[in-house]
Amino acid sequence: MEKDKKKLAAQDKKIRKVLKRAQRSNAAKKKELLKELEGYTKGTIEYQRTLNRIKQIPTIGDGTVVTYGDKAKVILKEANKKFGIREWKHFKPEHAKELLQDRIDRGLVAGTVRQTCHALEYINKHVNEMNVFKKSQKIEITDHQGMLEKVAENGIVRRAQDSTRLKATPDDCRRVLIEMERYNPRYASIARYEFLSGFRINDSVKQKVMYIDIKNNKHESRKSKGGLNNIVYTSHHNDEDKRFLEEIKRCADQGTGRIFERFKNNEDNYRSDKLVSKSVSELAKRCANRLGIKGPRGETFTSHSFRGGFGLERMEVYAANHERLDEIIKEKIEEQPRLHTRYKAFEGRIRKKIIKENRDARVIQKEEKIRWLVSTDLNHSRQEVVRFYIENMNVIEALKRHR
Repeated sequence: MEKDKKKLAAQDKKIRKVLKRAQRSNAAKKKELLKELEGYTKGTIEYQRTLNRIKQIPTIGDGTVVTYGDKAKVILKEANKKFGIREWKHFKPEHAKELLQDRIDRGLVAGTVRQTCHALEYINKHVNEMNVFKKSQKIEITDHQGMLEKVAENGIVRRAQDSTRLKATPDDCRRVLIEMERYNPRYASIARYEFLSGFRINDSVKQKVMYIDIKNNKHESRKSKGGLNNIVYTSHHNDEDKRFLEEIKRCADQGTGRIFERFKNNEDNYRSDKLVSKSVSELAKRCANRLGIKGPRGETFTSHSFRGGFGLERMEVYAANHERLDEIIKEKIEEQPRLHTRYKAFEGRIRKKIIKENRDARVIQKEEKIRWLVSTDLNHSRQEVVRFYIENMNVIEALKRHR
């Protein structure tokens, strides 16, 4: 038993090293290709080919590195208990499928089940290239397509209606922020920045002053989900919001450039960003409960609810500018070329739903374009995930108001 523990710990250390090296390697490749892309004229074959190559590079952020490492640790521990396996060289795709089925049978949520597939696939793609395990060990731990088919067979789909997270209104968010201010002003400031920028809580905690452009209503998140940089537009901010942003910029940590100083614990050690994020989210939830803010099915307020409030405010801006949507989309793509491929994929998914001969005639509706624009601000490419934040009916009603 003690031998197993030591071996599992050593394997965990190696996998995390694989993930970190793969993250750095892929980020460097992507940076090089993006530089190459600048030398091509948009619309040329070379431009499109390079853009496609960029899309194929699986970049992940620091948070995902930790998450995938944690997933791998649990999976190998389960494999040790069920099959007696304690090293990745003995772990095979059939073991992965059986452990996936166990997760499905236990009723784990769709996101967790799918994340198991993606974590194993990322490791599988890079484990033999990162010079961590012996070259003689050809490790193959998953059949990604087979895993996804198993997920589909079992009807594991992430649906907005299954979410237990409250789709909060902007007014709900502001009420919670006022309540949070009473208990912990520093946590309230982080939550307020999340609400004003639409960033994920982890990105809000570590945001730097150099990536906030109040004059031009832009905030850039660096190495966000998927390892991507993402520019968010915030033209909906009022004067009070802008004063708050100016203040946190003015009080930024001079040493690190971060807009929020790092927190220390009772032992005078710095708390991790992850723990701070968790504390902010827990306080938001407690404050919302005190105010009686919850959904009709008992959905609870979390830090992600602030992103929902942000999404609704962005939706109003796009609805108010519904005559300029194509122009806004073009501007976004010009500033962030990677969005070109994403928009084409978005159009393709919509047109794929109708018979082939009618696809070219299918016009992308205004409400669909608005949902796509909000998805870029939230840094989510999948429209079914965007519905966790804004429903299609929200967009249609907003268009009616502004027409």
